[in-house]
Amino acid sequence: MLARMKVRNETVYIGAYMIKRTVLYFVPLVMLALIIGSTSFFAGSPVNKASFRDDMRTLWQDHVTWTRLYIVSAVADLPDKGPARDRLLKNQTDIGNAVKPYFGEDTGEKHTSLLK
Repeated sequence: MLARMKVRNETVYIGAYMIKRTVLYFVPLVMLALIIGSTSFFAGSPVNKASFRDDMRTLWQDHVTWTRLYIVSAVADLPDKGPARDRLLKNQTDIGNAVKPYFGEDTGEKHTSLLK
């Protein structure tokens, strides 16, 4: 289902863009989540699996929220477009930082750059 928005007397469809972005960016991240969720990943690790999962879930919920807010603000050219973009970029950095203890500094930085 495509969402229609009226912006300056012009109808804008944002659904196709969001679907394309979801496929391009989130499919690899789902695969990463499956790797993280495997029991062998946490073998011998002092990390609480449930705590890690909850923290990552919160970060990804924030990512979805800020992505949506930025898209709406950008399409409608609202004045909060800049702050929404800045907060979205900060969240992407937070996600990269969250995976650094498990996959290393370089992987965390690469993860952040892929999200941006």
